[in-house]
Amino acid sequence: MNAARDAARTRLFWGLILAGMLPFVIVAFLNSMAADDYLFYYLYESKAFFKVQADLYHTWAGRYTSAFLIGFFVRLDLPGRYPWLPTLLYFLATWGAFCYLSATLRLFLNREGLRITRMRVLQGASLLFFLSMYVQADIATGFYWFSSVVVYQTAFILFIMLAAVLIRRLAAPPAFIATDLFLLLLILLIVGCNEMVAVFLPLFLLSLALACHFYGRPVPLFLWLGVAIAITAGVFIMLTSGVLIFRRPLLNAGTSYFHVLPIIGFQTIAVLYYIFKEPFFWLAAAAVFGLGLRLPPGSTGFLAPFRRKDIFLSGLLTVFGLLVLSLTAFMMASRGSIPPRTLNNLSDMVVCCVLAICFLAGVNKSGLPAPVIFPKLSPGLGLGLLIAVTLSSTNYLAAWKTVFSGYFYHAVLTDRDRQLKGAGREHQHTAVVLAYDAALREKIDSVFPHGVFKTVQGLLQEKPAMLYYYDGAGSGDRAYTHFYGLDSIILREK
Repeated sequence: MNAARDAARTRLFWGLILAGMLPFVIVAFLNSMAADDYLFYYLYESKAFFKVQADLYHTWAGRYTSAFLIGFFVRLDLPGRYPWLPTLLYFLATWGAFCYLSATLRLFLNREGLRITRMRVLQGASLLFFLSMYVQADIATGFYWFSSVVVYQTAFILFIMLAAVLIRRLAAPPAFIATDLFLLLLILLIVGCNEMVAVFLPLFLLSLALACHFYGRPVPLFLWLGVAIAITAGVFIMLTSGVLIFRRPLLNAGTSYFHVLPIIGFQTIAVLYYIFKEPFFWLAAAAVFGLGLRLPPGSTGFLAPFRRKDIFLSGLLTVFGLLVLSLTAFMMASRGSIPPRTLNNLSDMVVCCVLAICFLAGVNKSGLPAPVIFPKLSPGLGLGLLIAVTLSSTNYLAAWKTVFSGYFYHAVLTDRDRQLKGAGREHQHTAVVLAYDAALREKIDSVFPHGVFKTVQGLLQEKPAMLYYYDGAGSGDRAYTHFYGLDSIILREK
């Protein structure tokens, strides 16, 4: 009877995951290229692969990891032929990274006497994936704009893998081993993704060194090497790439450092808001705290030292310090200029750190009677809470709204793409297309010839929240025009 109930709950859980992912997957198939995507196509069409890499490094940013991946995708023409593919690949890669992290945690929890099944690993990875997506500042640029997802989501995926490797190494003897070479390579790759993570990573590694000191254990050599490599690589990129020479003058160069200070405060509050507004986060924090409580009191393994000192308050203050210092360094250099997509990495990494602190706080209290400080929920009630926080999220609602508004957005862009490619094949120099708003009204009228309710009309005409809206023909983007082999594009209103 219990086995049948467990099987039913497992099926219900995976049904929840499928229902939760459904709108986000549908939105992926409504995606299209946008903005910088066309510029990268132009660059890689006109120059050799590594020449573009060098130009991007010296004249724009030192993002050698993400620039290489963008070039790889563009050379294969994946964003142009299959705009949905990068999003789905990054969905899968993020989930896979969380599976690797969860499997690492399972390895050590099993050694501590806490039995975790492989099914729990897959379930935990799925929930962490949802949480990382829900707390992002801008999901549209986090997963659905190709040029942005490669720059920022790649960094987070590598960060998750680094966290798993660090856990394995900190539990192993401190002597330098071959695995450390992979760890140091991960650090170099992460620093080469984007500027925000290049600032956050050395601070994060330094905080781990402080944690070792806090628990009275020597800081291993590989950790000091990681800190040194992260700082050296970041400084080298800053001095040799186009970050300071070419990009900084394009930012708010006239803003004084004093006026940047309140912006740092506002952005700190924004990151915390994106995290704390999600009920999913609070449920996840309670769940990992409860997992730590379940640790057998007699265990003497890797987690045993965490019983000696409570890290909860000092850990949260450290994570808050990481957030503030990262924003301060970044925004002082950019004079307060920061796009919302840059906050995606911060919110995701801060969430991971906070969950780790909650788990260790639970480990610290694991010798106390669990019902006194953390009453155990029945599996059915726990699953009911999970369903509620997953399907009641504002991001989930926004995804379903995007399914409807994004359908017409995608239809307009698909029709326009067909017209422009036809003009290019006929070697025309100029193409005439319907303006976006007019084309959208025409498309809605063709589907609903008798009209729709005003509220529905407004929903269908609004900009899709989960997609990166881009009207290439209306923007006058030369790279967009060149992509279709044209000299110019003229808009008509009727």
